[in-house]
Amino acid sequence: MKESSAEQDARLVREVLRGNDDAYKRLMDKYVKIAGAIAYGTTGDFHIAADIVQEAFIKVYRKLDKLKNPATVRKYLTDTVRTTALDWLRRHR
Repeated sequence: MKESSAEQDARLVREVLRGNDDAYKRLMDKYVKIAGAIAYGTTGDFHIAADIVQEAFIKVYRKLDKLKNPATVRKYLTDTVRTTALDWLRRHR
């Protein structure tokens, strides 16, 4: 039986928490487009959106061990991108 996307995410998060940085790269590769779309949609600027995505991925990486359900990492990431973008807007507009 094929692993669902959420199950794959949970497995990748567990691997990251065991020290496998390649697993985090795979997780980032999986969600970089949606993260970029959220950041760009919020800011309207490609370069700023790229910085926001990078900042959000760092925030998520640093708090992965606090994630109660690793299968929800996609929602956690997209919420973090959105919040980071809105924070940027508040600071710069």
